[in-house]
Amino acid sequence: KQWYQRKVRGRYIFLMAAVVNFATGAVLVVFPESPRFLLVRGQETRAVEVLEWFARFIKSPLDMSTIQLTYEKRVQSFTEQVKDFSKYAKMRKETALCIVMWFLVATL
Repeated sequence: KQWYQRKVRGRYIFLMAAVVNFATGAVLVVFPESPRFLLVRGQETRAVEVLEWFARFIKSPLDMSTIQLTYEKRVQSFTEQVKDFSKYAKMRKETALCIVMWFLVATL
């Protein structure tokens, strides 16, 4: 193949990456923070609003009387977090798969 054909193919890859990044940014603008994130920061009323928004978004009834919004603060060191992470086989497998996929995408 000629050098200019390879150059054009590389531009398509960058264009696809830009489209994916733009779509991700648009989703992040539309969707609110997670209720857990808000609870950790002490914003219980906003967490309830977000739960109600999600319920409307998926067209599902929401009964707030059955939901208990509590968050127990857990302070862990980095090594304790790693030990906690190693307890869950599915999480280890999915994380390893994500790392391998990112590596493959980066090298292609």
